[in-house]
Amino acid sequence: MNKEDRNVSAIAKLVCHGAYQYVLLPKGVEFDGDRVLIDRYRSGVILKPLPANPAKPGKRKPSM
Repeated sequence: MNKEDRNVSAIAKLVCHGAYQYVLLPKGVEFDGDRVLIDRYRSGVILKPLPANPAKPGKRKPSM
């Protein structure tokens, strides 16, 4: 079973920074890539990974 097939429940920390709020995902529920789609529902949200965008010609991907 690969990690995409497992159901996992975990507690994450919410962090506020100015007008932004973000979620620190614990190990085991992290996403590959750098973007997610957010679906908002009455009682919560669902995060879905987005496929990576290929780098545009002449542009370099920032290194971390």
